[in-house]
Amino acid sequence: MYSQTIAAVQPDPAPQPASDIDVFFQQAIGLHKIGQWEAAKYFYEQVLVLQGQHFEAMHMLGLVALQTQSPEVGVEWIDQALALSPPNAGMHFHRALALEKLLRLDEAIRSYDRAIAIRPAYVQALVNRAAVWKQLGRTDLAVASLQQAIKADDSCVPAYLNLGNAQTALKQWELSTASYRRAMDLDPGAEMAPIYLAKALRMLGRIPEAIASCEAALARHPASALVHWNLAHLLLLSGQWERGWTHYEWRWKYAENARYQRAFAQPLWDGVQTLEGKTLLLHHEQGLGDTIQFCRYALLCSQRGARVLLEVPKSLHGLMQGLQGVSQVVTRGEALPDFDYHCPLMSLPRLFSTTAQNPPGAQAYLQAPEDKKRVWQERLGMTDKFKVGVVWSGGVRAAQAELNEARNIPLAMVARALSGLDIAFYSLQKGEPAESEISGQEHTYWPGGNFHNFASEMQDFGDTAAVIGHMDLVISVDTSTLHLAAAMGKPTWLLNKYDTCWRWLLDGNTSPWYPTLKIYRQDAKMDWKPVLERVAADLVGITHSVDKKRI
Repeated sequence: MYSQTIAAVQPDPAPQPASDIDVFFQQAIGLHKIGQWEAAKYFYEQVLVLQGQHFEAMHMLGLVALQTQSPEVGVEWIDQALALSPPNAGMHFHRALALEKLLRLDEAIRSYDRAIAIRPAYVQALVNRAAVWKQLGRTDLAVASLQQAIKADDSCVPAYLNLGNAQTALKQWELSTASYRRAMDLDPGAEMAPIYLAKALRMLGRIPEAIASCEAALARHPASALVHWNLAHLLLLSGQWERGWTHYEWRWKYAENARYQRAFAQPLWDGVQTLEGKTLLLHHEQGLGDTIQFCRYALLCSQRGARVLLEVPKSLHGLMQGLQGVSQVVTRGEALPDFDYHCPLMSLPRLFSTTAQNPPGAQAYLQAPEDKKRVWQERLGMTDKFKVGVVWSGGVRAAQAELNEARNIPLAMVARALSGLDIAFYSLQKGEPAESEISGQEHTYWPGGNFHNFASEMQDFGDTAAVIGHMDLVISVDTSTLHLAAAMGKPTWLLNKYDTCWRWLLDGNTSPWYPTLKIYRQDAKMDWKPVLERVAADLVGITHSVDKKRI
């Protein structure tokens, strides 16, 4: 099982006496410690040439494989070592690490269990096992493992941080704040602890304390993009927009957002340079809903004398053609016309000193393309019923399971609340898996036959806008379709998760961004049922009023 490959550092290849085994092994260990993996590997292999059952060398070859991104090989070496060695907690621990990399999580748990059985106070194994339990959805067992780690070592900062995260996942925010504070007491310089603490405080509604936690972290880590990013969201959420937009500019230094940043030879417009007679490129960033919300600033730029180019994803191209203030719409990926300055859309609120009292574009600023309106008028046909478009899922973002769970509402729950009403419902749902969930099952969820699904025929946002234009009301979770309906001036009801996005502020049922928007907020129990019950009751009230007017 061992290789004779020649490494960069080569000893004399002549046969060595057995007394040199320890010399070779120590040489390998020294090279291993400084990251000379291939050289270390060569010497470990030479140990095995001389003593084929040297389980320590096998163990270390397993570690080299793990550290050089070959976890499958690592498991094989460590298994050979375990077959020869006395009970060894470290070997089981390293085997678990390799199995984690291979996503063989149940096996990793068993290896961590064996390591801990041999060494009950093995803190690192206890902490790592907890992380795997959390991945497997057993947060309760993760908490138990972390509590065991803390019992073994009350000064283990990672154990407290992970315990706080597990308690947060269980919505035990008071407990999680205590865990995070303990981690901060142990390590006042820890960057993540005050950020995690701020999130828990936010969920408890203690926003000033959350802001103070981030500001304290910023005092210690003034160049931390992550702290600036979290502080920006808290300030914007609390209506402190002037400060919030400033910190929001740090988004480009935050790894998750860096992929959206564009590099052009032309300078970034900073809000000071004159735009008179200049061409300004405004470009999409982050989500489609963000582009729909902030494209309104194109008009303000044109009023400063700019010829405005707007670059957007293909799905938004047709919709944006009629946006006031835009001279030309360009699809992302196509060649760009000449321009003098550029600016990402979400930097414009800062440049125009936007506050919660003065967001621009309060009137409807987007409309469906005329050709789409005519096509959809024929497809939808005529009905005397009150027409409501619905969106129950904002889609699934691969790296944001927490957001998916909080924002999306089970279709069956929506149907139970609304299907019995004498209203014509229309699916505006795009995106998987929700779009497939309803397709072909319309009568299962809406047995009265008052649910209409044309989603598969909506090819872009121009189509969606045309359907919205024929609705009396749109009800949606926080997604791009909600922004579109509200930007069109359509009466729009937002089903808003408790952990609200900063743009909807902390409370109230209206939004400074969209005059026709009404917000239905979850309470701290995070239950959608009472939210949908309020929506259903209000729909009954509206439809009764409409019927009376018709009479």
